[in-house]
Amino acid sequence: MKKGKIWVVLLMTLLLTASLGFAWGPNSPGCGQRYPGYGQWNPKLPLSDLREEQLEKIRALREKYFKEIAPLREKLFAKRMELRSLWFSRDLDEEKIKSLQKEIIDLRAKIAQKMGEAKLEISKILTPEQRERLSLCGPGMGFRRLKMHCPCY
Repeated sequence: MKKGKIWVVLLMTLLLTASLGFAWGPNSPGCGQRYPGYGQWNPKLPLSDLREEQLEKIRALREKYFKEIAPLREKLFAKRMELRSLWFSRDLDEEKIKSLQKEIIDLRAKIAQKMGEAKLEISKILTPEQRERLSLCGPGMGFRRLKMHCPCY
């Protein structure tokens, strides 16, 4: 009889533990599931009055700039991995480390320049009222903390 009770308790514990895993579903807040992060962009949030033609132009510009930035980001990632391996190698090659750091800085500057160009192009599509409303919406004060008031949400 004791063995039967032990098995029932173990089975109940297993079921309870497994149910906790299913309770946290795909739309639950956690690990960036619910709230858009810095890299995500949803044009409907701050600017709900965008016309369809504006949305299409913005989407086309974003796609264009993502394609231009993608090779730069890949190079940046490769250079950062190479620099990391140099830092942890037995013999530090000071000149190579310095040159890689300069290349990384240059790549970051190119990416920032492309992003600035994209923002300017998108701003040209928006009306002055839309640009003003967009400037009022900031990133807030972090996840699950007090958020700054944004009239767009």
